[in-house]
Amino acid sequence: MTHFVDSFYDGAAAYPDRVFAIDPQGREWTYAEIAVVADRVATGIIEAGVAPGSRVAIFSPNHVYGLAVNYGIVRAGCAWVALNYRMGAAALRETLRDIPVDGVFTHTSLEAQLDGVELGPVGAVMLDGPGVSAPGLEDWLPQDVEVEFPSPAPEDAAAILLTSGTTGKPKGIVVPHRAFVAMLDDFEEIFDYSEPPRHLVVAPITHAAGIYAAALHRHGGTHILMDQADPGAILDAIERYRITTVFLPPTLVYMMLAHPTVRERDYSSLRTLIYGASPMSADKVREAWEVFGPVMFQGYGQSEALMVASVLTVDDHAEAIADPALAHRLASAGRPGPSTTVGIMDETGALLQAGEKGEIVVRGDIVMSGYLDQPEATAEAQAFGWHHTGDIGYIDEDGFVFVVDRKKDMIITGGLNVFPGEIERVLLGHPGVRDAAVVGVPNPKWGEAVHAAVECKDGVDLTEADLIAYCRPLLGGVKTPKSVAFVETLPRNATGKILKREVRAPFWEGHSRDI
Repeated sequence: MTHFVDSFYDGAAAYPDRVFAIDPQGREWTYAEIAVVADRVATGIIEAGVAPGSRVAIFSPNHVYGLAVNYGIVRAGCAWVALNYRMGAAALRETLRDIPVDGVFTHTSLEAQLDGVELGPVGAVMLDGPGVSAPGLEDWLPQDVEVEFPSPAPEDAAAILLTSGTTGKPKGIVVPHRAFVAMLDDFEEIFDYSEPPRHLVVAPITHAAGIYAAALHRHGGTHILMDQADPGAILDAIERYRITTVFLPPTLVYMMLAHPTVRERDYSSLRTLIYGASPMSADKVREAWEVFGPVMFQGYGQSEALMVASVLTVDDHAEAIADPALAHRLASAGRPGPSTTVGIMDETGALLQAGEKGEIVVRGDIVMSGYLDQPEATAEAQAFGWHHTGDIGYIDEDGFVFVVDRKKDMIITGGLNVFPGEIERVLLGHPGVRDAAVVGVPNPKWGEAVHAAVECKDGVDLTEADLIAYCRPLLGGVKTPKSVAFVETLPRNATGKILKREVRAPFWEGHSRDI
């Protein structure tokens, strides 16, 4: 396999009549049908005069044609630009000023947000049917496929992914074919595909869920697309479609565990419940193992280092749950993936010893080429010949990687470094807490004080004093939150990551600094 889309076309050749996808309305498409759409998309892009190496975007909620267009864009030799459909009109305009594209495949519900935006020769094309001023995909597609598709080099860009924007303005991440191929090869080594996968697609296909989907094509996987991240609907779909695999951010797992009927369902079809995008509380991992069965799998990575920088496999989970001496591993991100080297580095570029905390750094083919048109940011991220994740952590003597926190999230209180992730994991151990975010807020004595924003489970009534009392014996005086706010819903981005800058911002208004 040489290119990102080879896995899809291998699957289409081997399983042309297998169902490729089922949409929320129950409509089905075969591999052969989607391959034809993808080739016609590629043809339309080329016939519009778009040259290989150009950029074409997808800006849409989950839709089966989103996957077909993804593969068509790459088939045409272009880079697929993954836009978060929840970003809003202002952020969309800013992003497309920084990352100009030659066309956007979008959805009629979002058409108005593209008014006045320069979109190049392809323009705007609606995945779900004709828009007010833009054609629907089926009308736009050329009838025949008569062009010769280019063959990109391994280092050519297959995608421009965006940083999550949880701490500031998103950057464009140039991900070459080489990185996608390495990730897909790693998945082949990690997972057993002895039965055709049935993949529940909950998270946006423009993010990790869509990238993971590519790993299932060579085995004729069927993707069941959801148009909402409702925990009850997810539980229903697992039973109805006999789902074998699903990728979910931890916050959705927490919401599913809190659902009143979660223990009344049949999960016997599940083989892997992959969680990622942020760490998961060890207590919640245990609960999920008990409820969903021996299926938990963690992938640690980021858009700059795709999904499998380290992995905590189902077997790793089983060993940690069965042996109290290994229970601490449930708080880890597992061991380095098959093609990746992971280290811990200090500010001088020196690699640290087992147990020492520093920045997690990565080497391997899954790593990005760099940030689009940002040489200084690229040089910073690739200093000393390693990719710098921006995460603080350590590696234990057995080679397990522990992510302590984001480097930029660290709280400095009274001159001491406090990692919010450690406090959040303790809070998530409380039986009444569904999710939590810990941030530093201004304090005249200590500089910053520890503050927790907490979502309670439905029907649970907690007080600030309850949670402070719960945390103090587990965390000590310095790390225990000094204040707690209860919120109905924490702010999140499309992948489910909590937007801590939005939690922090109200406390720092009117201050000359934000740390």
